Amino acid sequence: MSKNLEKNRDKAAKGAVYLTLSVLIVKIIGFVYKLPISYLIGDEGMGYFNTAYTVFSFFYLICTGGVPKAVSLLVAEESGKGSDERGVKILSYTVRLFSVIGAILTLVLLLFANPIAALIGNSLAGFSLVCIAPSLLFVASGGVLRGYLNGKMKLSAVAVSSLLEGVFKFILGLSFAILGVRLGFSVPIISGLTILGISISSFISTFILYLYCRKSLAKRTEEKYSDERANILRALFKIALPITMSTAVSGLSSMIDLSLIMRRLLSLGLSEPEAGALYGNYTTLALPLLSFATSLLVPICTACAPLIASDFAKRDFNSVKENAEKFFKATAFFAIPASLGFLFFGEEILLLLFEDSSAKIAAPMLFALSPSVVFLSVLTLVNTFLEAIGRTKSALFSMVIGCGVKVILSYILLGNDEVSILGAPISTTVSYAVSMLISVLIFYKSTGCLITAQRSLFKIGLISLVSVSSARALYLAIGERENFSLDFIFCVFLCVAVYLFLSMLFEIFEPKTTENMSNMTKNSMNNWKKSRN
Repeated sequence: MSKNLEKNRDKAAKGAVYLTLSVLIVKIIGFVYKLPISYLIGDEGMGYFNTAYTVFSFFYLICTGGVPKAVSLLVAEESGKGSDERGVKILSYTVRLFSVIGAILTLVLLLFANPIAALIGNSLAGFSLVCIAPSLLFVASGGVLRGYLNGKMKLSAVAVSSLLEGVFKFILGLSFAILGVRLGFSVPIISGLTILGISISSFISTFILYLYCRKSLAKRTEEKYSDERANILRALFKIALPITMSTAVSGLSSMIDLSLIMRRLLSLGLSEPEAGALYGNYTTLALPLLSFATSLLVPICTACAPLIASDFAKRDFNSVKENAEKFFKATAFFAIPASLGFLFFGEEILLLLFEDSSAKIAAPMLFALSPSVVFLSVLTLVNTFLEAIGRTKSALFSMVIGCGVKVILSYILLGNDEVSILGAPISTTVSYAVSMLISVLIFYKSTGCLITAQRSLFKIGLISLVSVSSARALYLAIGERENFSLDFIFCVFLCVAVYLFLSMLFEIFEPKTTENMSNMTKNSMNNWKKSRN
């Protein structure tokens, strides 16, 4: 039993490493991908692009928000019982159902693309919606396949499919954009062609997942169809529905945000292309940086959920508290310096990546959005804790309240001439803060475990402030020169070096943690050498 447990822990640790690398590389590819695209189609084109992607993201969350997690949990449970046959049935029934659901959603988006675009207030984005619609079919079935592989602890397969999806999205999207520009197509058409790369890359990713699952799908198991299928799907939706609703709230919030931004900016007297350009600037420059900064949280959440769930099931609240604080500290270690980096160097980061005119417009937005790095990171982590202890409805409740706050605040601020587009990042930051506080309080009430790592958090905050402010002071001392990029990159490396040195000096992570990480690395190297031999 202990050997199996150790084997599963090794799988989970290696899988977390694979996922971390995959998420990081995909985020870098996705971020780099938008740089040439934004140059080719401009802020107006990115407005159409991001309008279509926001609508797609809402449907995407409906298809994949809770289903992969539910399939993963059910398959893992059956594997633990030694019942591979039932795990295959879970895969078979669910992938059929969600292929149909994906096909229906694709058809709906194809038929109602133009009315949806007009309803949002960006009518010229209709062709982009048509081009991204087929993705829904692939992500619906792909999400089930991904959940099955997670449940079987084949995380490297998931990492490979995600990585190749990001690569093909970059290659195809950029190629189609260049083709559209050379053929002299209008901006809305070029935007649609660019986003067509997402649909094709989604197909490629799903096909790769299918190749990993084809042996399981090809198995013929005895089917006592009616009752067994109903029981499996009932168990699936019992887990998936609350999680899906929670993630759908986030997608709905983005759609409401899109509609509010467009309509409120139009009410200020801006034309539709001008309002779309501002929206494209916000969603292409500021929001992706927030997403990139929080992307490393994905493997942390993947690793923490089973530990918290196991400790809570045993009513071992001391272990719940200890593990929660470790993961909370790890999250803060990345989130706090990233937040301060955006606060102190937001404009420089944007100038390094984008055109000067767009970067200067987006800089105040990123400044207002910078605290969201901490709020969103903590919110995501604590909501993972809540899902692990069975409080999925509580996670949903905090998201709904935050969404309500965002809608009200966005409506008020976006209609103000002096605030204008800045109302979007301000309302986003406040909504994440509200949701975070609610989730933390619910977690405390549910477990009696308050995350009490104040001393460590104070150290992390202090050394982050010292590191970033020192780098900022050096940057200002150097002054504005022609080789701006080299000066800025040098200051960033200095900031990272100071931060890591101070982290070791003040022992942010206990020596025992470092020793465990070292032992895990040695074991991984030994396993690698054995596999080579």
